Amino acid sequence: MTKPRNEQAVFQDLETLCRSPGYVHVVAHFCFRDNLVLYQGDLRPDDMQNLYGDTGADDMTTYPIRIPRQTYSGRDPRKLDKARNYDRAVARIEAHLNAELAKLPDDTIRVFLSAEVARELHEDRDLVYEIIFSIDCGHNGVTLCKGDFGRARTKAIADPAG
Repeated sequence: MTKPRNEQAVFQDLETLCRSPGYVHVVAHFCFRDNLVLYQGDLRPDDMQNLYGDTGADDMTTYPIRIPRQTYSGRDPRKLDKARNYDRAVARIEAHLNAELAKLPDDTIRVFLSAEVARELHEDRDLVYEIIFSIDCGHNGVTLCKGDFGRARTKAIADPAG
């Protein structure tokens, strides 16, 4: 069994590799290859379905959404009040987001900003931020999908302003 190399030796080898001729060109090639789509002729929304990997509903929170509640079964009145207030706000936010999504056509992606939701519901901004973060770990809000994510993504790419 070979002994693992120390960290400093690995970093020195990486530094040498990164400074070697052509290294930046290889990195540039992979960035170009993985982030650009080259297409010749007319590009229609149907053509775009095949340009990206199959992304199922697991990659996007979908309508109707369900937001996790807090579970506190202790006797501390302050903690109980905090959990009740949190769950009350969760119910309001969940109802609000689902009502907004219900108004949209199928196969639609919508972004909800935490600050806007707090303002619309007259709720504490930090509490709304914490609750919306719990949906899918979005930092300033949440992106939700109504319907099929693949078709919604294709529609969004075809008509970004839409």
